[in-house]
Amino acid sequence: MLGELLSTSIIYDYMVQIIPDLKFLDARDLIETDSNYQDATVNWEATSKKIRVLLFDEIDSNVVITQGFIGADQEGNSTSLGREGSEIQKL
Repeated sequence: MLGELLSTSIIYDYMVQIIPDLKFLDARDLIETDSNYQDATVNWEATSKKIRVLLFDEIDSNVVITQGFIGADQEGNSTSLGREGSEIQKL
């Protein structure tokens, strides 16, 4: 998980010089999961709502960078998604 956060921060710091309106979002603020730390299951309904609010209502940018394979449970505890857990689903 630390690798996802660190690498995204490094890429963001570089890319924001090229794309000034680039926004950084922590995937743990977007993806809600159960509490099964290393094999978490995405709560797609809650995640879809969070994505709609953050990406379409609160972020004033067309370009966003975030992480893959991580999320957070309802209490805000970090989780990592299970195998194929970050595959794109219809929101």
